[in-house]
Amino acid sequence: MTPLRLPHSVTLLVVFSLVALVAVGPHFIFGYPDGDGAPTNVPWFESFRQQLLAGDLYPRWLVDYPDGLGAPVFYFYAPAPFYLTAAIGTVLCPGCDAVDMLSVGHWAIFALSGLTFYAWIRSLTDRLTGMIAGIAYVVLPYHFLDLEVRNAIGESMAYVWTPLILLGLRSMARSNGSVVVAAAAYAGLILSHLPSALLMTPVMIVFTAALARRRTVVPLALKLSLVGLIGIGLAAVYLVPALALRDTLPADAWIAASGPHYFPETWLLFHETDMPDFGAIVYASLAYSTFLALAGLTALLALGEGAHREPADHRPIVLAAAVSIALSWLMMTGLAEPIWLHVSALRQVQFPWRLGTVVDVCAATIVAFAVWRLGLVFKSGGGMARLWTGHGLPAASLLFVAVPMALLMWEFRGNFTREEWTTPSTASDDFPIEYRPKWVVGSTWYRESYEHWSARVALLPEIRILSGAERGDSVSVARLDNATFEITAALSNLETVGLRRIYFPHWRLTDLLSGATIPLRPAADTGLVEFNLAPGRKRLLLDTVDVGIEHWGSTISVVSLVLFLALIAVERRAELGQARRTIVRLWRSSRSPRGGAGPIDG
Repeated sequence: MTPLRLPHSVTLLVVFSLVALVAVGPHFIFGYPDGDGAPTNVPWFESFRQQLLAGDLYPRWLVDYPDGLGAPVFYFYAPAPFYLTAAIGTVLCPGCDAVDMLSVGHWAIFALSGLTFYAWIRSLTDRLTGMIAGIAYVVLPYHFLDLEVRNAIGESMAYVWTPLILLGLRSMARSNGSVVVAAAAYAGLILSHLPSALLMTPVMIVFTAALARRRTVVPLALKLSLVGLIGIGLAAVYLVPALALRDTLPADAWIAASGPHYFPETWLLFHETDMPDFGAIVYASLAYSTFLALAGLTALLALGEGAHREPADHRPIVLAAAVSIALSWLMMTGLAEPIWLHVSALRQVQFPWRLGTVVDVCAATIVAFAVWRLGLVFKSGGGMARLWTGHGLPAASLLFVAVPMALLMWEFRGNFTREEWTTPSTASDDFPIEYRPKWVVGSTWYRESYEHWSARVALLPEIRILSGAERGDSVSVARLDNATFEITAALSNLETVGLRRIYFPHWRLTDLLSGATIPLRPAADTGLVEFNLAPGRKRLLLDTVDVGIEHWGSTISVVSLVLFLALIAVERRAELGQARRTIVRLWRSSRSPRGGAGPIDG
């Protein structure tokens, strides 16, 4: 009887789906992880998903978060993890609530990161090494801490894109290699987590420099620049508004407004922090990955090249990975403190140990290559040695990462809880300051304290007349859809009206009878929407419009997408042309007497 053989792609999907299911196992045993990001991820995702279902293709403004006030969360927070979670959750768990869909999203991030790392390692070695390396990459300790303990869903998606960036850079460095894979992956990284994209950029330069030869330095530098330009361009729909509208938030919102906990210099190695135990565990996890990389480098140096010659770019890749790990550790020590203090862009990274995504992808690459080389050496021996290295050695190497992750799962089991998570209508206590518009933070009620502001705002009606209303004056508001409201008013005099919605420049108020636009402003005491209305009966429409800079971001992304597709078309045409020339050359050689395959002319 012939054994059943599944297509390799199906096998990969099954294997990495099961491994990811093990990684999110605590969700089903203890509940959803109560990490730093959970109190925001849950209400954010629920609002994001509901607005998607209502037809809002890019929910930059969360209409119902917090407490129905609205917030510009996805003007600044990268949206890709929430799109992925909404898509995967809707397909695999259509009846699930927001918390269960987020669990599905965690599973998808683990599974996809394993698949992309497999693709990267498979380009360097063989299928078995690629599969084992992908599994190890999924269960690295910092990977688990990042997603399951910290609940950093955006940062964790960096694990999906970094292997594809390296794969694209290797392809780009070869004779006619493409830039589209690296550019698409770089765009995906920006759309997932901007700090990780910033930290990955120097690594891309290191790998490109290592893969360059004397005659290819300039062409590769130009290609890398094209990767960066196309990647940034594709992500411009998010990136341009996120950068251009930062002045609508409190000054330096991600650092100074959030207190010393978010100062990157406080998280450098051996620096005193407000969470020393957690800092120690994070750095221990990265040290473990680095230890594995050092063991892999030692094995590679001890083995030498021998009779098993590998492609010429293997050594540069190992060198680039080792240099990237060394530079990452340097940036996590006190020696780099002046850089963290004085480079404004880096200060937005907040935590130097976010370089863990770089350490892990580079360390796993070195270890995978070392295991593969060990396998080549032992396979030549035959017998039990061949059997051991063909299957046992790669499988046994998993223990070096599976055991630490199992210990972490047990250590942090208390971080998983079945408590009732907040919904968008009851989430104001978890409204991070970096997403509170500056008009809120600068309002008079807020200056006493945020608690004072939120308590008083919670008591306000949806709409109200702020000045002295006459008898018979009235104003009301009705919600028509996502962020569209109809306001009706009957006033005897010019009045000031306040709406229980946070002010942002994207609001527009239109008189339905005259078509005139009525100016809006932030209320001085609350930062909520406020406007003046002339006497008489009014029917008004309040909706949102694209802030001018959004058009620029969308336009840049569309132009970049056209360029991206054109590059793909050109490369496909070049591949077809090369294939056609090869076929013609083979045909002609078969027809010639020297070819020995064609008929002999008599």
